[in-house]
Amino acid sequence: MSHGQGTLKPSAPASRDAGALGGLPIELLLQVLGHATLSMNDIFRAAGTCRYLHWACQAADVWRGLVRKQSGLAGLARGWRYLYMAEHNQAVRDLRCWYTRVSFADDVLGLPVEITVNPRTKQVDYAMPTMAFLSRTAYYNLHVRVTPGDKRTFTHWLPLYLSEAHFDRALADVQRFVAALAQPGTASPVPRATAD
Repeated sequence: MSHGQGTLKPSAPASRDAGALGGLPIELLLQVLGHATLSMNDIFRAAGTCRYLHWACQAADVWRGLVRKQSGLAGLARGWRYLYMAEHNQAVRDLRCWYTRVSFADDVLGLPVEITVNPRTKQVDYAMPTMAFLSRTAYYNLHVRVTPGDKRTFTHWLPLYLSEAHFDRALADVQRFVAALAQPGTASPVPRATAD
């Protein structure tokens, strides 16, 4: 039986030990277990009651609900349960601007990039990113142009795809970055929404 991106094993354990929940059709049970009011601990408690509910709590539908409720990373899902557990275990806590400490849910994050132009050909020689997340606000409004640690200067800012919602907010900045690569002699304008 397939549900979303995950599948339940075709041979379900006996539902007689699950009480009233065992009598529900599986689609309804998954809807109950994936309800927005339940927390991860609620799911783990239900899974610990009997084999049938443990089996049902492995379904993608249950974890998809938790991810959508609490995460900005739903667009990156390889497996809903895996994604929820990774976020719950703070795997995404470092997706913050190193300068302002704002998260990717609150601002667009990108990487500082140093672009050099060949003086003879007037073409981009190389683009060297620094692996330190920087927010749009820090780049455009606060004019941060030095990387943490090695204190290298950078010339551009490349927004990242961290989720679909994040990318939607970053699209104009991505276009601005690509234009700067295509025409390195032109300065990229400061977006109106974030200009001083």
